[in-house]
Amino acid sequence: MQSLSSIKNQTIQGLITALWCLAIYAVASNTEADEGSPLAGLEKYKNLTKIQIRGRVVCLHEAMNKEFGMNIPTGHEHVYGIKTEDGKFYLTLKNNLSAAVFDDERVRDRELILSAWLFPKSNIIDIVSMKSFKDGVIHDLYYYCVICAIRTAVPGPCMCCQDDVEFVEKPMD
Repeated sequence: MQSLSSIKNQTIQGLITALWCLAIYAVASNTEADEGSPLAGLEKYKNLTKIQIRGRVVCLHEAMNKEFGMNIPTGHEHVYGIKTEDGKFYLTLKNNLSAAVFDDERVRDRELILSAWLFPKSNIIDIVSMKSFKDGVIHDLYYYCVICAIRTAVPGPCMCCQDDVEFVEKPMD
């Protein structure tokens, strides 16, 4: 007979797997590109709700372990999401606008304010814009190439000159 803890861990792992399957389906069903969003081509976001949330990036496996005692393997792959101030968890789809959440530890270390599309019957979000909240002030987050004067939401090399872009966190006016 399985222990209650084992059943709980299997249920949580099943929920995480189901969320990932929904996210992969949503991305895979996209056939067009619109400002980096995997939701492009979905009849103008029919049945989606635009939300604004404030929270921190967490590895969902580690958060489920901390909150519910889910066993996770050593060296697990990180599945990033957002934990809001009120304790809700959102799975974040990776696209050009959210790449910094996945690829830049500096972004993951900040309290974020996100505008996002929320998929129906889920807590899966597609980020539309990202700001940070630091010292009581909202900051714009972006990457900037000083050589080409190009501003982008994507970390890594500049799309033009391939030089490294600089991380910028600028207080909003």
